[in-house]
Amino acid sequence: MTEKWIDVDTAKKVLKNSCDFLKEDEIADFKIINGKEAILLSIYTGAFFLINEKYKFGFRPTLGAWSPKESLCIMPIQEEIWTISEIIPIFGLSLSFYFQFFPTLSKPKYLFIINAREYSRRKYDYSGRFYYELRDGSKIIKDVLNKIKLNNINPQDCLVWISNPNGTFGEDFWKYVSGVILREKGYFITYYGMGDLSAYYIPEYLKEMVDRGFLKRGAFIEELEMLEKTTPKYFKSIKSNYESIVIEAESSDIRVRSHSKKAGVGQIIEKYLGYESGNNYGIVTGPFCTTYTDIHCQNDKCLCKSIGLISCDENGNPIFLEPKRENVVQLERKIEIIKTLIKCSLLRNLSFKERCELMETRPTNLIDYLEKILSIDIATILDKIEEKYYAT
Repeated sequence: MTEKWIDVDTAKKVLKNSCDFLKEDEIADFKIINGKEAILLSIYTGAFFLINEKYKFGFRPTLGAWSPKESLCIMPIQEEIWTISEIIPIFGLSLSFYFQFFPTLSKPKYLFIINAREYSRRKYDYSGRFYYELRDGSKIIKDVLNKIKLNNINPQDCLVWISNPNGTFGEDFWKYVSGVILREKGYFITYYGMGDLSAYYIPEYLKEMVDRGFLKRGAFIEELEMLEKTTPKYFKSIKSNYESIVIEAESSDIRVRSHSKKAGVGQIIEKYLGYESGNNYGIVTGPFCTTYTDIHCQNDKCLCKSIGLISCDENGNPIFLEPKRENVVQLERKIEIIKTLIKCSLLRNLSFKERCELMETRPTNLIDYLEKILSIDIATILDKIEEKYYAT
C-alpha cells in the first residue's frame, strides 16, 4: 500500500470545507474574516505574521513538542496525571493586551498558503532515496511581500503558512483541523493534556458562556482571553456528561491506521487510554481515511472502539467519525484541572488589581490568591467581565 500525505491543493480544500471564517480571495489564498482566528492559527500551526523581509512574529509558538512556559503556574501533583502538560497559567498577559500594539490585529487578515516544493530542490540520501530540500526560504517571503506591496496591504495583516519542502502538510495541519471541527461541536480545545492536542466537553461552562453571548460554540482555550459578545447563534448542548478526548495527529494515512505502539490508533491505546489517564475517548487524525474499518480492528474487546477519526477524502471533504464506545476512566480530577485552566484564561480579561478585588485577596498573598482561583465559580468571573466591558 502506497503511503499518502496531504498535498497543498487538497489541504486548501479541507480548510475551505472546515473553516467558516475563511473566504477565498483574489490576492491571497484566503481572507480570514476575523483576525482572532488568525491569532489562533499562529498558535496551533507553523503559520506566522509578517513584519518585513527579516522578521516575523507569532503568538505563543511551540518549541518542539513543548508549549512555551509561563512565569508562574499551578502544577498538579497527582502522579497519575503527570503527563498533562505541567502548567496552568496564573498571571500572564492576555492575548488581547497586544491589540494596543497592533491596532488592526482583530481585523480581517490575508492567509497565504505556500507550496514549499516550488522553492525546493530534489536531492538524494546515501541509500539513493530522493527527498526535497528548501533552497532559499527568504525568497518565499520576498515573493509574498512583493504581492502584498502591489496591492497596498500592510504586511502585519498577512499570515503565511508554508508547507513541508515536499509540498505536503504534516501533523500540525491535522491538529488544527481537528481542533476546528471539535470546537464546532462544543468542545474546549487546548494543548493542556496528553497527546498532540486535547478536547474537553464541560456542559455547564459551555452553557454559561453561550447563554451570555460570549461563545457561539466551543472554543480554543486562548479564545477565552479575547472575549467579546458574539452575534447570537443557536447552540444547544446535546450532551450532559463530561468528556476528555486525547487527539493524536499523524502525517500519513498509514500512520493513522497503525495499531503499533508508536503511531496512530495503537499509540493512543498504548499511552493514553489507561484507567488513570483521565481520557474517556480518543481521536486519531490524518489524511485519507474515511471509514471505521480504517481504524477499528475485528476484536470487539479492543480499546480501538473508543477512538474516533478526523480525516478527509481525496476531494478534500472533511470526515468525522465519533468513537463508538466510552472508555471507563477516572475523569473527575482531570476535568477539575481543565476548569481551573478555563477560569485562569478568563481572568486574563481583567487586570491583576481587578482580579484581586474580585477574589477579595491581597496582591502580596500568593497562597490566598491561588486558593481563591480554585474556589471561585465561572459565573462570578463572567459577571465581572460583563461589568467591565459591557455595563450600560
